[in-house]
Amino acid sequence: MAKTLRAALVGLGNIAWKFDWSKNDLSTPLTHAGIYKKIKGVELVAAFSPDDRERVLAEKALGIPCFPSLESMLEQTRPDIVSICSPTEFHFEQVKTCIEKEVPMIWLEKPPCASLTEQRALLDYFEELRSPSKIQVNYMRRYMPNYSRLKDAMKEAKGGVKAILISYSRGIWPNGSHLIDLMSFLMDDHFTYEIKWSGGGDSENPSSVLRLNGKIEAFILGLNIPYHCIDIGVIFEDKRLSILHGGLTSTQESVREHEWFPGFFRLVPEETFYTSKEDLSKAMELGLLDLIHAHETGGELVSNLKTSLMATKIITEITKWPGP
Repeated sequence: MAKTLRAALVGLGNIAWKFDWSKNDLSTPLTHAGIYKKIKGVELVAAFSPDDRERVLAEKALGIPCFPSLESMLEQTRPDIVSICSPTEFHFEQVKTCIEKEVPMIWLEKPPCASLTEQRALLDYFEELRSPSKIQVNYMRRYMPNYSRLKDAMKEAKGGVKAILISYSRGIWPNGSHLIDLMSFLMDDHFTYEIKWSGGGDSENPSSVLRLNGKIEAFILGLNIPYHCIDIGVIFEDKRLSILHGGLTSTQESVREHEWFPGFFRLVPEETFYTSKEDLSKAMELGLLDLIHAHETGGELVSNLKTSLMATKIITEITKWPGP
C-alpha cells in the first residue's frame, strides 16, 4: 500500500466493533474495526449510524467521529474503504450510495442484500455505471484453509463426490447462507442444481434436498435450536470429510473393515484438526487484504457480488419452493 487507506463503518453493531471491544481483546480481532486497527496502512477514521446511543458508545470506544448521515460521512471524510455492517435490509441503498460517491472499496457483510431481486438490481446498477469500486462480500470462510483443503480433496477424489451434507440453525439467511455459499465455493461457483424437495415445517430454518450437476445429492438440514450449528460434510467413496462448529473442527473418517463384523465396512475417525481464534481472525484479515489487492491490481475477489449470487438464488428458491 503506497498510502494510508482511510476506512469507515456503516452500522455499529457486533460485527462492526462490539464483539472485540466487549472482550477487551484486539490481539485476534473478529470485527471490521478490529481488523482495521490491526492492519498496517489502514486507519479507521469515521462511522455512521442513525442511532444516537450507538454513535455515543462508538465515539467513546473507538475515538472516531460518528455521523447521523451516511452522505455527510462520505462527503466529509472521503474514505477509501467502507464497511457495510448494518442490518441486511439497508444494504442495497447503502451500497448504491457508496458507489455513487465513488468509494473505491466496499466491505459488505453477508447476506449482501435482502432479496435476490435487490442483489440482481445492484449488480445491474454496478455494471451499468461501469463502477471501478471493488465490493467484497464477507463470507469469510472462503478464506479459511480447511475449506480450501476440502475443495482440493473434492477435485482429487478418484471416485468422485457422492453427497454433501449441510446442517445449520438460527436462520437460513443469517447462518445457512454461510454454508450454501460454501457449497458454491466448493463447486467452483459453477454448477447446475435442481431442488428435489424443500420444507421441514420451519420457515426460518427450512430443509431441502438438491441435486448438483445432475449427480451429487446435497442434503440441507435446518434446525430450530437455540445454539449455532454451522456444519458441512462431504461423502466420498472411501471417506467422509467434515468441517464442524462453523469451521472450528475438521475431521477425516476413512473406510475400514468392521472389527466385529468381517466382510462389512464402516467409517473410522483418523484425523481431527482444530481451528484457533487466530485462524478465524486471519480469515477476516485475508478478506480485507483481498479487497485491497483487487483494488490495486484490478483483479477479481474470492468473494464478491457475483460469487454470492448463487447462494442468494438457492436460498430464495428453497424458501419459495411449493413442495408436492
